[in-house]
Amino acid sequence: MVVKLLTTSACPKCPTAKEMLDVSKIEYKSLTDDDAIVEAQRLNIMMVPTVVDEYDQIYIGINEIQRFITIRLKKIKTPDGEILE
Repeated sequence: MVVKLLTTSACPKCPTAKEMLDVSKIEYKSLTDDDAIVEAQRLNIMMVPTVVDEYDQIYIGINEIQRFITIRLKKIKTPDGEILE
């Protein structure tokens, strides 16, 4: 599964969230407008930008997305796929 970034085209902070994920090199799928609305309704999310991780853990807003990035970058994969924290 992949991390999802929910955005809308009218959201002023959504480009910042995308840039944060790009700079951190975290792979994600961007869901915008109609696709984002469908996912937001499924998870009862009312705000964007929002990151939804592989376990449906929700991070809403720039501060929470930064927290997600910090947590994610602390996890390091070894060459054989083991996750070290």
